[in-house]
Amino acid sequence: MIEITRRFEVPAGHRLFGHEGACRYLHGHNYVLFVTLSASELDSNGRVVDFSRVKKIIGGWLEENWDHCMLVNEVDETVVELARQKTMLFSGKLYDLGLFKKLYLFKGNPTAELMARELHVVVRGLMEKEGLEVDVVKVRCQETENCWAECSPEGDVTEFNPDEE
Repeated sequence: MIEITRRFEVPAGHRLFGHEGACRYLHGHNYVLFVTLSASELDSNGRVVDFSRVKKIIGGWLEENWDHCMLVNEVDETVVELARQKTMLFSGKLYDLGLFKKLYLFKGNPTAELMARELHVVVRGLMEKEGLEVDVVKVRCQETENCWAECSPEGDVTEFNPDEE
């Protein structure tokens, strides 16, 4: 088995609904994501999969779904409602809020742990859709320089339901 890892950077905002500390407030991180893939056999050019293809497939999904987005627990009605508000009347003047590029809703809080798990599931689906015979070995979501979470395929991450934990 040979493994490759591709690094991605994604700036995004989030808040942890019901958190007891400062993370209950809207804030952001420059997430660093590492996706490790493996294959039992290399392709005709001696690769697991071309790094530029990994960048296009996974990086494209990240750009569309998480880049500069607000990652939100789907039950966080305050943020979801705020995202619906397009304008605000203040002192008799109408302002364009433009607060969020997009919301990405999680079934649970968008912690580094659930982000790693979510991306693991997404990458598996993307690789299958592209017809690539690779395994997703691990996804690492680094929230800060000192804090990260990793998800590997032990257990069935494709059937993850946080309400059943």
